[in-house]
Amino acid sequence: MEEAQRKLSLAKSRLLLCSPFFGSIVCRRPPILTGRVPTAGVDARGRLYVNPDFIESLSTGELVFLLAHETMHIALLHALREGGRSHLIWNIAADAVINARLSLLKIGTPIEGGVSLRGCAGRSAEDVYDFLLEKYAKNRGVPWTYRKTRDPLNGDVDARGASGMSEAQRREAEIESRSLVAEAAAAARMQGGTSPELEALISSILGRPIPWPLALERFLSARSSQS
Repeated sequence: MEEAQRKLSLAKSRLLLCSPFFGSIVCRRPPILTGRVPTAGVDARGRLYVNPDFIESLSTGELVFLLAHETMHIALLHALREGGRSHLIWNIAADAVINARLSLLKIGTPIEGGVSLRGCAGRSAEDVYDFLLEKYAKNRGVPWTYRKTRDPLNGDVDARGASGMSEAQRREAEIESRSLVAEAAAAARMQGGTSPELEALISSILGRPIPWPLALERFLSARSSQS
């Protein structure tokens, strides 16, 4: 456990340096170390879980990628957006979108066996899901090189708790997610850690460009409450 905590602290520091945006989100949603998940995952409440043994098996670059990957699931509310879709295909679609974005942003080292589909960086998980579902139905099987048994992050979006949430709770989770992204964007901008690709991602999450004064106010308010 001590080695896992050491590696996790190092990876968080690296992430803050290479991408203040993702690093800021991880600092606000710190990973919970537990053996209850095989590798890593997020739930409908936006909590991030990582298995200590899995942490120890990863390089620092892979752990940086993992943290960014899981925080994107939180920011994009993938657990709440799954609905009645096939869990397997939804998770593949969500991972395809995230991994394509992280590749474009050059964040960390991709974990071997993970989802890799071309042309997904600018698409929504719903769009990719519909595409994969159509291919899945036609071929009666997964029609690409992806193999669930080789992907350590298969099923890392746990949507089971979403069905028990009220509309008010879902709305609250959405507001919290948007605030989290806005605060992280403000932190990154203050440190000069944004790029056109990252700005496009932020805008796609929030649905519209961030009003800079409002984002800065939220960020400074969050910093004040933590001191």
